[in-house]
Amino acid sequence: MTVTFATKIKDVSAADWDNLSGDENPFISHTFLAALEASGSLEADKGWQPWHLLIHDEKQKLTSACPLYLKGHSM
Repeated sequence: MTVTFATKIKDVSAADWDNLSGDENPFISHTFLAALEASGSLEADKGWQPWHLLIHDEKQKLTSACPLYLKGHSM
């Protein structure tokens, strides 16, 4: 098992991410998170640094993922 972090959702395969996230919550879909990042809403200079947790198995298959953001200020 390997734990890594992605600083951009586009660095993660959309198919792999969505395979884990399912269809019930659109707010954790790859498309939604990518749109937030592409719009500039989530970026370090605005206080939100993407830091997505990824866990791969020994064959490098994505087995777990969690959208995370480092908060850079108190606003």
